[in-house]
Amino acid sequence: MMLFGAILLVSGLLVAPKMPKDQTVHVVLGNGAARVKELQIRYFGPLPSELAREPREPREPSEPARATDQSAVAGYFAREATFRYGQEVHAPRVVDHVPRLVDGDYIVEVSLVTDGGNNAVQRHVQLSAERTTSIDVVTTLEATAR
Repeated sequence: MMLFGAILLVSGLLVAPKMPKDQTVHVVLGNGAARVKELQIRYFGPLPSELAREPREPREPSEPARATDQSAVAGYFAREATFRYGQEVHAPRVVDHVPRLVDGDYIVEVSLVTDGGNNAVQRHVQLSAERTTSIDVVTTLEATAR
């Protein structure tokens, strides 16, 4: 009986880190939030170490997403969510999303539809159930206003 309990404990310790957990993600829209008609967030990961360590140059908000970014992580699609806002309902300054994902490195793509046009941004983030991850898209949102 003790042996069975020990085996169960060890197997639980090995499997627990690979179990999905609630991840808290904040998408910061800032003052331009009222202009957002739709926000889509897509998670690609957890990424293998060779993709997670690959340096990523930050893009200008007006620069379209690079095909190489998308093709490198396309096989790692994990989750997506879409938030739509209308005449009566405005987007909050900070959109909260709590996906169930395994801790690890992810590429998060945030697409915005506004009254001034569409734009998307990708961020490399490390998700952990022990902390909140914030993705600031204020600059991207300002670029769609011009």
